[in-house]
Amino acid sequence: MLSFAWISGLVLVSLYFRNIWKYYKLNKRPYVGDLVGELPELTVIVPFRNEAPHLSERIQSLLQQDYPKSKFRVLLVNDHSTDDFRKHLLDLPSHFSVLNLPDQLQGKVSALDYAIELTHSEWIVCSDADCTTGKNWLRSFFENELADDTIALCGPVRIQSDGSLIQELQFLDMIGVMGMTAAGHRGLDFAFANGANLAFRKSAFLEVGGFKGSEQWLAADDMWLISKFSNLKNKQILFIDKPTAEVTTFPELNWGSFFKQRIRWAGKTSSYTNPNMFYQIGVAYAFSVYLLVVALLCLVDVSFLAVLVVFFVGRFSADFLYLQFMTKKYGHQLDRRSYLMVQCLHIFYIVAAGFLALGKKRYKWKDRILN
Repeated sequence: MLSFAWISGLVLVSLYFRNIWKYYKLNKRPYVGDLVGELPELTVIVPFRNEAPHLSERIQSLLQQDYPKSKFRVLLVNDHSTDDFRKHLLDLPSHFSVLNLPDQLQGKVSALDYAIELTHSEWIVCSDADCTTGKNWLRSFFENELADDTIALCGPVRIQSDGSLIQELQFLDMIGVMGMTAAGHRGLDFAFANGANLAFRKSAFLEVGGFKGSEQWLAADDMWLISKFSNLKNKQILFIDKPTAEVTTFPELNWGSFFKQRIRWAGKTSSYTNPNMFYQIGVAYAFSVYLLVVALLCLVDVSFLAVLVVFFVGRFSADFLYLQFMTKKYGHQLDRRSYLMVQCLHIFYIVAAGFLALGKKRYKWKDRILN
Protein backbone atom coordinates (compact mmCIF):
# COMPACT_ATOMS: atom_id res chain seq x y z
CA MET A 1 0.00 0.00 0.00
CA LEU A 2 2.82 2.38 0.88
CA SER A 3 4.61 1.66 -2.40
CA PHE A 4 1.42 2.30 -4.35
CA ALA A 5 1.03 5.64 -2.54
CA TRP A 6 4.55 6.70 -3.59
CA ILE A 7 4.10 5.61 -7.20
CA SER A 8 0.65 7.16 -7.66
CA GLY A 9 1.89 10.34 -5.97
CA LEU A 10 4.83 10.60 -8.35
CA VAL A 11 2.52 10.19 -11.34
CA LEU A 12 0.06 12.83 -10.11
CA VAL A 13 2.69 15.35 -9.08
CA SER A 14 4.43 14.96 -12.45
CA LEU A 15 1.20 15.61 -14.35
CA TYR A 16 0.34 18.51 -12.06
CA PHE A 17 3.78 20.13 -12.40
CA ARG A 18 3.55 19.74 -16.18
CA ASN A 19 0.21 21.56 -16.28
CA ILE A 20 1.39 24.38 -13.99
CA TRP A 21 4.53 24.83 -16.11
CA LYS A 22 2.40 25.15 -19.24
CA TYR A 23 0.18 27.74 -17.58
CA TYR A 24 3.25 29.72 -16.56
CA LYS A 25 4.88 29.62 -20.00
CA LEU A 26 1.73 30.50 -21.90
CA ASN A 27 0.87 33.34 -19.51
CA LYS A 28 4.30 34.90 -19.99
CA ARG A 29 3.42 35.75 -23.57
CA PRO A 30 2.42 39.43 -23.79
CA TYR A 31 -0.84 40.38 -25.47
CA VAL A 32 0.10 42.07 -28.75
CA GLY A 33 -1.80 43.53 -31.69
CA ASP A 34 -2.02 46.58 -33.91
CA LEU A 35 -4.21 49.42 -32.69
CA VAL A 36 -7.57 49.62 -34.40
CA GLY A 37 -8.39 52.60 -36.60
CA GLU A 38 -11.96 52.99 -35.38
CA LEU A 39 -13.62 51.47 -32.33
CA PRO A 40 -16.68 49.33 -33.13
CA GLU A 41 -20.21 49.95 -31.95
CA LEU A 42 -21.27 47.67 -29.11
CA THR A 43 -23.94 46.98 -26.53
CA VAL A 44 -23.20 46.24 -22.88
CA ILE A 45 -25.80 44.00 -21.22
CA VAL A 46 -26.02 43.80 -17.42
CA PRO A 47 -28.80 41.58 -16.02
CA PHE A 48 -29.61 42.15 -12.35
CA ARG A 49 -31.86 40.82 -9.63
CA ASN A 50 -31.85 42.30 -6.12
CA GLU A 51 -28.46 43.94 -6.63
CA ALA A 52 -29.26 47.34 -5.08
CA PRO A 53 -26.10 47.33 -2.90
CA HIS A 54 -23.91 46.97 -6.00
CA LEU A 55 -25.90 48.60 -8.77
CA SER A 56 -24.77 52.17 -8.16
CA GLU A 57 -21.07 51.22 -8.32
CA ARG A 58 -21.62 49.14 -11.45
CA ILE A 59 -23.39 52.02 -13.20
CA GLN A 60 -20.72 54.49 -12.12
CA SER A 61 -17.97 52.31 -13.63
CA LEU A 62 -19.90 52.22 -16.90
CA LEU A 63 -20.42 55.97 -16.89
CA GLN A 64 -16.67 56.49 -16.55
CA GLN A 65 -15.70 54.34 -19.54
CA ASP A 66 -13.10 55.85 -21.85
CA TYR A 67 -15.11 54.80 -24.90
CA PRO A 68 -17.00 57.11 -27.29
CA LYS A 69 -20.54 57.46 -25.92
CA SER A 70 -21.90 57.42 -29.45
CA LYS A 71 -20.34 53.97 -29.92
CA PHE A 72 -21.86 52.04 -27.04
CA ARG A 73 -25.20 51.48 -25.41
CA VAL A 74 -25.91 49.97 -21.98
CA LEU A 75 -28.92 47.75 -21.32
CA LEU A 76 -29.68 47.11 -17.64
CA VAL A 77 -32.12 44.19 -17.46
CA ASN A 78 -34.23 43.94 -14.31
CA ASP A 79 -35.07 40.31 -13.49
CA HIS A 80 -38.09 40.99 -11.23
CA SER A 81 -36.08 42.61 -8.42
CA THR A 82 -37.88 43.12 -5.12
CA ASP A 83 -35.39 45.51 -3.50
CA ASP A 84 -35.07 49.30 -3.80
CA PHE A 85 -33.01 49.19 -7.02
CA ARG A 86 -34.96 52.05 -8.67
CA LYS A 87 -33.26 54.76 -6.64
CA HIS A 88 -29.97 53.85 -8.37
CA LEU A 89 -31.44 54.27 -11.86
CA LEU A 90 -32.30 57.96 -11.70
CA ASP A 91 -30.88 60.49 -14.17
CA LEU A 92 -29.19 57.96 -16.43
CA PRO A 93 -27.77 59.34 -19.70
CA SER A 94 -29.44 58.66 -23.05
CA HIS A 95 -27.18 55.73 -23.97
CA PHE A 96 -28.40 53.82 -20.89
CA SER A 97 -31.69 51.91 -20.96
CA VAL A 98 -33.49 49.90 -18.26
CA LEU A 99 -35.48 46.87 -19.42
CA ASN A 100 -37.95 45.01 -17.23
CA LEU A 101 -38.13 41.30 -17.94
CA PRO A 102 -41.70 40.25 -18.85
CA ASP A 103 -43.65 38.32 -16.21
CA GLN A 104 -43.42 35.04 -18.11
CA LEU A 105 -39.62 35.17 -18.18
CA GLN A 106 -37.09 34.86 -15.37
CA GLY A 107 -33.43 34.13 -14.86
CA LYS A 108 -30.13 35.39 -16.23
CA VAL A 109 -30.35 33.47 -19.52
CA SER A 110 -33.81 34.86 -20.21
CA ALA A 111 -32.59 38.38 -19.37
CA LEU A 112 -29.67 38.05 -21.77
CA ASP A 113 -31.82 36.57 -24.53
CA TYR A 114 -34.41 39.32 -24.11
CA ALA A 115 -31.81 42.08 -24.34
CA ILE A 116 -29.81 40.52 -27.19
CA GLU A 117 -32.95 40.36 -29.30
CA LEU A 118 -33.31 44.13 -28.92
CA THR A 119 -29.70 44.99 -29.78
CA HIS A 120 -28.63 46.35 -33.15
CA SER A 121 -24.84 46.31 -32.70
CA GLU A 122 -22.74 43.40 -33.92
CA TRP A 123 -20.65 43.25 -30.74
CA ILE A 124 -22.28 42.44 -27.39
CA VAL A 125 -20.49 42.68 -24.05
CA CYS A 126 -21.95 40.81 -21.06
CA SER A 127 -21.19 41.53 -17.43
CA ASP A 128 -22.76 41.19 -13.99
CA ALA A 129 -24.27 43.81 -11.72
CA ASP A 130 -22.03 42.89 -8.78
CA CYS A 131 -18.88 43.87 -10.70
CA THR A 132 -16.79 46.97 -11.18
CA THR A 133 -14.26 47.87 -13.86
CA GLY A 134 -11.61 50.43 -14.63
CA LYS A 135 -12.26 53.23 -17.09
CA ASN A 136 -10.39 51.46 -19.91
CA TRP A 137 -12.34 48.21 -19.65
CA LEU A 138 -14.28 48.45 -22.93
CA ARG A 139 -11.42 50.04 -24.83
CA SER A 140 -9.12 47.20 -23.75
CA PHE A 141 -11.33 44.69 -25.54
CA PHE A 142 -11.53 46.53 -28.84
CA GLU A 143 -8.50 48.81 -29.15
CA ASN A 144 -6.50 46.18 -31.06
CA GLU A 145 -7.30 44.91 -34.54
CA LEU A 146 -9.60 41.87 -34.54
CA ALA A 147 -9.63 39.43 -37.42
CA ASP A 148 -12.91 38.93 -39.23
CA ASP A 149 -13.03 35.34 -37.93
CA THR A 150 -12.79 36.47 -34.26
CA ILE A 151 -16.22 35.83 -32.78
CA ALA A 152 -15.72 36.06 -29.01
CA LEU A 153 -13.49 37.80 -26.47
CA CYS A 154 -13.00 36.59 -22.91
CA GLY A 155 -11.60 38.83 -20.19
CA PRO A 156 -10.04 38.29 -16.75
CA VAL A 157 -12.11 38.34 -13.57
CA ARG A 158 -10.80 39.09 -10.08
CA ILE A 159 -12.52 38.53 -6.73
CA GLN A 160 -11.84 41.29 -4.21
CA SER A 161 -10.01 40.42 -1.01
CA ASP A 162 -9.55 42.31 2.24
CA GLY A 163 -6.85 39.84 3.32
CA SER A 164 -9.15 37.65 5.43
CA LEU A 165 -8.84 33.90 4.98
CA ILE A 166 -12.17 33.38 3.20
CA GLN A 167 -11.64 36.28 0.81
CA GLU A 168 -8.00 35.45 0.11
CA LEU A 169 -9.04 31.90 -0.78
CA GLN A 170 -11.54 33.21 -3.34
CA PHE A 171 -9.08 35.77 -4.70
CA LEU A 172 -6.27 33.25 -5.29
CA ASP A 173 -8.64 30.61 -6.60
CA MET A 174 -9.94 32.96 -9.30
CA ILE A 175 -6.44 34.20 -10.18
CA GLY A 176 -5.40 30.59 -10.73
CA VAL A 177 -8.42 29.92 -12.91
CA MET A 178 -7.63 33.02 -15.00
CA GLY A 179 -4.15 31.64 -15.67
CA MET A 180 -5.62 28.33 -16.81
CA THR A 181 -8.15 30.21 -18.94
CA ALA A 182 -5.48 32.24 -20.72
CA ALA A 183 -3.38 29.11 -21.28
CA GLY A 184 -6.39 27.27 -22.72
CA HIS A 185 -6.92 29.98 -25.31
CA ARG A 186 -3.22 30.34 -26.08
CA GLY A 187 -2.13 26.79 -26.74
CA LEU A 188 -3.92 24.12 -24.71
CA ASP A 189 -6.84 23.99 -27.13
CA PHE A 190 -9.79 24.62 -24.85
CA ALA A 191 -11.99 27.67 -24.38
CA PHE A 192 -12.95 28.82 -20.90
CA ALA A 193 -15.09 31.84 -20.10
CA ASN A 194 -16.69 33.80 -17.28
CA GLY A 195 -20.02 35.46 -17.99
CA ALA A 196 -18.99 38.48 -15.90
CA ASN A 197 -16.53 39.50 -18.62
CA LEU A 198 -17.47 38.17 -22.04
CA ALA A 199 -17.96 39.73 -25.48
CA PHE A 200 -19.19 38.12 -28.69
CA ARG A 201 -20.62 38.86 -32.10
CA LYS A 202 -24.41 38.75 -32.28
CA SER A 203 -24.17 36.93 -35.64
CA ALA A 204 -22.17 34.11 -34.01
CA PHE A 205 -24.62 33.97 -31.10
CA LEU A 206 -27.52 33.48 -33.52
CA GLU A 207 -25.54 30.97 -35.58
CA VAL A 208 -25.05 28.62 -32.60
CA GLY A 209 -28.66 29.00 -31.45
CA GLY A 210 -27.86 31.20 -28.47
CA PHE A 211 -28.38 29.59 -25.08
CA LYS A 212 -30.80 26.97 -26.36
CA GLY A 213 -29.86 23.67 -24.75
CA SER A 214 -28.09 25.16 -21.74
CA GLU A 215 -31.20 24.87 -19.56
CA GLN A 216 -30.18 21.38 -18.40
CA TRP A 217 -27.08 22.83 -16.67
CA LEU A 218 -27.75 25.42 -14.01
CA ALA A 219 -25.53 28.52 -14.04
CA ALA A 220 -23.53 27.19 -17.01
CA ASP A 221 -24.71 29.67 -19.64
CA ASP A 222 -21.24 31.18 -20.11
CA MET A 223 -19.45 27.85 -20.54
CA TRP A 224 -22.23 26.49 -22.71
CA LEU A 225 -22.00 29.44 -25.07
CA ILE A 226 -18.20 29.48 -25.30
CA SER A 227 -18.25 25.74 -25.95
CA LYS A 228 -20.70 26.24 -28.83
CA PHE A 229 -18.51 29.01 -30.24
CA SER A 230 -15.42 26.81 -30.08
CA ASN A 231 -17.18 24.19 -32.20
CA LEU A 232 -17.54 26.60 -35.12
CA LYS A 233 -14.94 25.87 -37.78
CA ASN A 234 -12.30 28.47 -38.69
CA LYS A 235 -13.39 30.86 -35.93
CA GLN A 236 -11.31 32.44 -33.18
CA ILE A 237 -11.95 33.06 -29.49
CA LEU A 238 -9.44 35.38 -27.81
CA PHE A 239 -8.54 35.93 -24.18
CA ILE A 240 -7.86 39.64 -23.64
CA ASP A 241 -4.96 39.23 -21.28
CA LYS A 242 -4.64 42.81 -20.00
CA PRO A 243 -4.96 44.13 -16.45
CA THR A 244 -7.09 46.99 -17.82
CA ALA A 245 -9.60 44.45 -19.18
CA GLU A 246 -10.11 42.99 -15.72
CA VAL A 247 -13.51 42.91 -14.05
CA THR A 248 -13.62 42.92 -10.25
CA THR A 249 -16.40 41.16 -8.39
CA PHE A 250 -17.31 40.83 -4.74
CA PRO A 251 -16.48 37.76 -2.61
CA GLU A 252 -18.85 35.61 -0.62
CA LEU A 253 -18.66 36.84 2.96
CA ASN A 254 -19.34 33.64 4.92
CA TRP A 255 -18.40 30.00 4.56
CA GLY A 256 -21.95 28.79 4.02
CA SER A 257 -22.60 31.01 1.00
CA PHE A 258 -19.09 30.29 -0.29
CA PHE A 259 -19.64 26.53 -0.34
CA LYS A 260 -23.08 26.90 -1.89
CA GLN A 261 -21.59 29.02 -4.66
CA ARG A 262 -18.74 26.59 -5.32
CA ILE A 263 -21.04 23.57 -5.37
CA ARG A 264 -23.16 25.42 -7.94
CA TRP A 265 -20.03 26.21 -9.98
CA ALA A 266 -18.79 22.62 -9.72
CA GLY A 267 -22.12 21.55 -11.20
CA LYS A 268 -21.10 23.29 -14.42
CA THR A 269 -18.44 20.66 -15.08
CA SER A 270 -20.93 18.27 -16.68
CA SER A 271 -21.58 20.89 -19.37
CA TYR A 272 -17.92 20.87 -20.50
CA THR A 273 -17.37 19.02 -23.77
CA ASN A 274 -13.67 19.61 -24.41
CA PRO A 275 -11.46 16.63 -23.37
CA ASN A 276 -8.44 18.90 -22.81
CA MET A 277 -10.41 20.90 -20.27
CA PHE A 278 -11.54 17.74 -18.51
CA TYR A 279 -7.91 16.64 -18.32
CA GLN A 280 -6.72 19.90 -16.73
CA ILE A 281 -9.52 19.91 -14.16
CA GLY A 282 -9.25 16.16 -13.61
CA VAL A 283 -5.55 16.23 -12.73
CA ALA A 284 -6.04 18.98 -10.13
CA TYR A 285 -9.05 17.20 -8.64
CA ALA A 286 -7.34 13.77 -8.55
CA PHE A 287 -4.25 15.26 -6.88
CA SER A 288 -6.45 16.92 -4.24
CA VAL A 289 -8.30 13.66 -3.55
CA TYR A 290 -4.97 11.85 -3.31
CA LEU A 291 -3.59 14.27 -0.70
CA LEU A 292 -6.73 14.00 1.44
CA VAL A 293 -6.70 10.19 1.28
CA VAL A 294 -3.02 10.07 2.26
CA ALA A 295 -3.74 12.49 5.14
CA LEU A 296 -6.41 10.08 6.40
CA LEU A 297 -4.04 7.11 6.04
CA CYS A 298 -1.56 8.94 8.28
CA LEU A 299 -4.07 8.57 11.11
CA VAL A 300 -3.76 4.76 10.99
CA ASP A 301 -0.16 4.39 9.78
CA VAL A 302 2.45 7.04 10.52
CA SER A 303 4.67 5.75 7.67
CA PHE A 304 2.38 7.61 5.23
CA LEU A 305 3.43 10.91 6.79
CA ALA A 306 6.55 11.12 4.60
CA VAL A 307 4.41 10.62 1.50
CA LEU A 308 2.04 13.39 2.57
CA VAL A 309 4.84 15.85 3.38
CA VAL A 310 6.73 15.28 0.11
CA PHE A 311 3.75 15.66 -2.21
CA PHE A 312 2.00 18.40 -0.23
CA VAL A 313 5.20 20.47 -0.22
CA GLY A 314 5.52 19.81 -3.95
CA ARG A 315 2.03 21.10 -4.64
CA PHE A 316 2.42 23.96 -2.18
CA SER A 317 5.60 25.13 -3.92
CA ALA A 318 4.28 24.80 -7.48
CA ASP A 319 1.08 26.69 -6.66
CA PHE A 320 2.95 29.34 -4.72
CA LEU A 321 5.32 30.19 -7.59
CA TYR A 322 2.48 30.12 -10.13
CA LEU A 323 0.13 32.30 -8.06
CA GLN A 324 2.90 34.71 -7.17
CA PHE A 325 3.59 35.18 -10.88
CA MET A 326 -0.11 35.58 -11.73
CA THR A 327 -0.86 38.10 -8.98
CA LYS A 328 2.16 40.18 -9.97
CA LYS A 329 1.14 40.01 -13.63
CA TYR A 330 -2.20 41.65 -12.86
CA GLY A 331 -0.74 44.18 -10.47
CA HIS A 332 -1.85 42.49 -7.24
CA GLN A 333 -0.03 40.90 -4.33
CA LEU A 334 0.07 37.40 -2.87
CA ASP A 335 -0.42 37.39 0.91
CA ARG A 336 2.30 35.00 2.04
CA ARG A 337 1.14 35.01 5.66
CA SER A 338 -2.15 33.22 4.94
CA TYR A 339 -1.00 31.14 1.98
CA LEU A 340 -0.42 27.87 3.88
CA MET A 341 -3.93 27.88 5.34
CA VAL A 342 -5.40 28.95 1.98
CA GLN A 343 -3.68 26.02 0.27
CA CYS A 344 -5.03 23.50 2.81
CA LEU A 345 -8.55 24.88 2.51
CA HIS A 346 -8.32 24.98 -1.28
CA ILE A 347 -7.51 21.26 -1.49
CA PHE A 348 -10.35 20.40 0.87
CA TYR A 349 -13.00 22.57 -0.77
CA ILE A 350 -12.19 21.34 -4.29
CA VAL A 351 -12.82 17.75 -3.23
CA ALA A 352 -15.89 18.55 -1.12
CA ALA A 353 -17.55 20.79 -3.72
CA GLY A 354 -16.91 18.35 -6.55
CA PHE A 355 -18.32 15.45 -4.56
CA LEU A 356 -21.39 17.31 -3.29
CA ALA A 357 -22.18 18.67 -6.77
CA LEU A 358 -22.60 15.13 -8.14
CA GLY A 359 -26.03 14.64 -6.62
CA LYS A 360 -27.07 18.28 -6.29
CA LYS A 361 -30.10 19.11 -8.42
CA ARG A 362 -31.58 22.08 -6.56
CA TYR A 363 -29.86 25.38 -5.77
CA LYS A 364 -31.00 28.53 -4.02
CA TRP A 365 -29.79 31.62 -5.86
CA LYS A 366 -31.07 35.20 -5.82
CA ASP A 367 -33.97 34.17 -3.55
CA ARG A 368 -35.04 31.50 -6.05
CA ILE A 369 -34.93 27.72 -6.03
CA LEU A 370 -33.32 26.50 -9.24
CA ASN A 371 -33.91 22.98 -10.52
